[in-house]
Amino acid sequence: MSLALAEAGIARDFPRLNALMARYVHPLYALRERMKGYEVAVMKEAMEMLGMPAGPVRPPLSACRARDVEELRKVLVVYRESLEAGAA
Repeated sequence: MSLALAEAGIARDFPRLNALMARYVHPLYALRERMKGYEVAVMKEAMEMLGMPAGPVRPPLSACRARDVEELRKVLVVYRESLEAGAA
């Protein structure tokens, strides 16, 4: 994903870059912006969902709220598809 974003930017392929941002970056960042410290909590939760151990957040940060975990699950379907396609 990072390479696709970089390649589109370097090539100045703004339609492709905008499409990648809309599909992969904006939905995830919208969750991360919901409250202070959520940048860490959301990324740790996402890593765990994708099978990469991340451990809990440390105080004073809070873990993701249940409703946000469910929304993150939906966002990560797109990431999981990309990861599986790359492994094929």
